[in-house]
Formats: sequence, structure tokens, C-alpha cells
Amino acid sequence: DVNVVDLVRARAEEMKETQTEVVQTKSDGIWIPIPHDELPSRGIGYSEQLVGRPLGATEVKKLSGMNSKNAPALTDAILRSCVSGVPFEKIYLADKMYLLFWLRQNTYKRSDYQLTYECTECESSTTSKFALSDLSISQMPEDVDFNINVGDKVFTVKYRTVADQDEVDKFMKKNQKNDFITFDEDWIELASSIVAIDGQVWPLLRKYQYLIDPVKFTADDYSELNTGIDAIAFGVSPTVKVKCSKCGGYSESLIPFRPDYFLPKSNPRRNM
Repeated sequence: DVNVVDLVRARAEEMKETQTEVVQTKSDGIWIPIPHDELPSRGIGYSEQLVGRPLGATEVKKLSGMNSKNAPALTDAILRSCVSGVPFEKIYLADKMYLLFWLRQNTYKRSDYQLTYECTECESSTTSKFALSDLSISQMPEDVDFNINVGDKVFTVKYRTVADQDEVDKFMKKNQKNDFITFDEDWIELASSIVAIDGQVWPLLRKYQYLIDPVKFTADDYSELNTGIDAIAFGVSPTVKVKCSKCGGYSESLIPFRPDYFLPKSNPRRNM
């Protein structure tokens, strides 16, 4: 199974081949407005209306073969093909997962899904229906202060977009063969969320170097920055709350992207 947490990143070297395969299948189709007020971002910052179209048969086939290795690149390619209105690079990373669920919800007449999980109360294997409305979504706060006090400095941060992740991917790809320095991708991603430090705008590498310097950036500083970013965060939870059909207890289950999520079994129709 592929979980939501596996889909956050898309490696640049995986994107090129997968994107080419999927975009070739793009057609006008039926484009449906995606309600901005239902997005984790509430559509704030999007200059145009986001629209999406139901997944096509070729796209469903590709998604049904998704695995942990190709998942990030494949889902990005599908979203580029099936979501329009706003340049893909400007879409918030926190909106990407919701959009993927939205596409699946608007592709099938029977849009719910039987989620199989192990109950934490009675430890039995059971099933529960899962739909778009069951997602736990924290939306972008209405009043956001992007300036965070960190020690004696002020860090100005931003919400990361697909373009920011692309920058990280390109940086990591460029430096992955560096025999002298090993770059930590988590810290590179944190650096990409920083706009300025005390009003000074630095390149990605310099911000990274600052963050990993134990003298300039202490554990207390990291705690303050992390707390500040968490306070304004938004997005889709990778888990869903489900009720056990056997004992009635509630459990938190990871949302899996199994092949049958995108290609569900259909009830056979009888000839009349």
C-alpha cells in the first residue's frame, strides 16, 4: 500500500518520464469548478478558479499500479493533467492531497471506499466506508503572521508551493553526487520555507548553512521556529477516524492508496 505520507515529495528525476506519459492523455473532458472554500488553503492566494476533470481510464490504470517508488512523480503528473485554472507550480503543497482525493471522488458514481484496517480496541480486522467528507482538514488561518521571533532574530516564512518543492528537488539532484558534503533534505525543505532572516533574503544554500550551524541556530531557535510554523500550518491529515463494526470502538487509520482505491471493483450487471 501507498500512504498519504508517501506522496508529499516528488523527485525531479522521477517526474520527467512520468509526466510525459500522462500529459499525452490530456483532453478537454468535463471541467468542474473545485470549491475553494473546501480546500485546505481556502483558495487564498489563487488568482483564478481551480477546476478539475474526472480521471480518464488511462490515468486510473496508471494510478492503480502506483507503488512507493513511483507514487510522488505519478500523482504530480496526474494532477498536472487533471487540475487547471491555476499554474500547477503555484499550488500549495498542502492542497495537493486534497485535490487527489477530490479527483477520485468526482470520477466514480459510487465515490465511497471500503477502508480495511485493524481495530486498536479489539484488534480485529474490519472495514469502514471512507469518503471525501471524512477527511480531517485543517484550513489556512484567516489572519496569518509570517514573521516568527526566533532568538534575537525575526524569520519571515511562507507556505510552500509545488515550485518550492521543485527547487528542493533540483538542489538535491544537483548535489547528490557530492563526495564531500551530504545534504539533509528535511533541512533543505525547511530552508525553502524561509523568505528572509531579519529582512535579508538569502539563496537556498546559505539559508541551509545557517540552519545547520549549531552556534548561529541553536536547539532553542529550532524549537521556536518549528512552533511558529506549526501554529500557521494547514493541510489534510494522513489518518482518518473510523468506527469498528464489531466492537464500536474508534481508531485512527492511515489512508492507504491501494490499487482498488483508484480502480474499485464494480458490481457485475446482468443481461436483461
